[in-house]
Amino acid sequence: MIRIFNIFFKFKAYFLLIFLIIVSSFLLFHNNNIQIKQIRSNTILAIGYLQENFSDFFNLVWIPHILSIAQENNVLRKQNVILSEELSRLREASLENIRLKKLLEFKQSSKYNLVTAKVVGKSINLIRNYLTLNVGSNDGVNINMPVISEKGLVGKVISVSDNYCIAEILKSKNFKASVIIERSRVPGILNWNGGENLIISEVAKNLDIKVGDIVKTSEYSSIFPDNIEVGTVVAVSYDTGNLFQKVEVKSYVDFSTIEETFILLYKPDSSRVVLENLIYEKE
Repeated sequence: MIRIFNIFFKFKAYFLLIFLIIVSSFLLFHNNNIQIKQIRSNTILAIGYLQENFSDFFNLVWIPHILSIAQENNVLRKQNVILSEELSRLREASLENIRLKKLLEFKQSSKYNLVTAKVVGKSINLIRNYLTLNVGSNDGVNINMPVISEKGLVGKVISVSDNYCIAEILKSKNFKASVIIERSRVPGILNWNGGENLIISEVAKNLDIKVGDIVKTSEYSSIFPDNIEVGTVVAVSYDTGNLFQKVEVKSYVDFSTIEETFILLYKPDSSRVVLENLIYEKE
């Protein structure tokens, strides 16, 4: 009861106004005074006049105008979606043109005979990882040919069909390459142990390798030509009791986003390969 009283007290002005409107309406329509009748008659005439003269305005002008605006907004909304999609396609095409232009410039400036290959399939999160490329023996591709990008070494071809080939990438358990530190000319064997970075093994503790050093392929490789960039040294550590240091290298190539590669139509000196294979077999 107290709550009802508080509400009434709080909104007493509104209740009073409603009460006066009800009383006035009652007196207006139930009073037969001549003046009151005249006011009531004039009010009814005014309402009739508004209905007669402004209904056409609302029906013929205002309502159709509102509907026209709604339809126009709907059309503009659809056009905005179409323009946004077109802008997105143009932006993507522009980025693709820039990327392809860089690839063309790289190919033209390379001293090697290159075949452009598009990545049509890949595995990058397994122990052994590969790229499927849309070129094969019909394009002059053979097993053990190096695969690179404009950023650096990607891997090597391990299987070939007429129109496709499979390339084993740097981040694969079986991959190995002879590399060298550009600054100090320290050689080593590049491999991958399943971690985020590549590893250079068989590097003695006393040899000069620092974080930030650039790593390239070396002339000791019978598969890869020398001076192909591989990556940058990001960590150097030493294990107690071990004669070698652990060198971690971050690859210049992002295998998660790579879309195009180049295959070097490179054939090492066959006499050297035969000779080295004979030595390795004896060991």
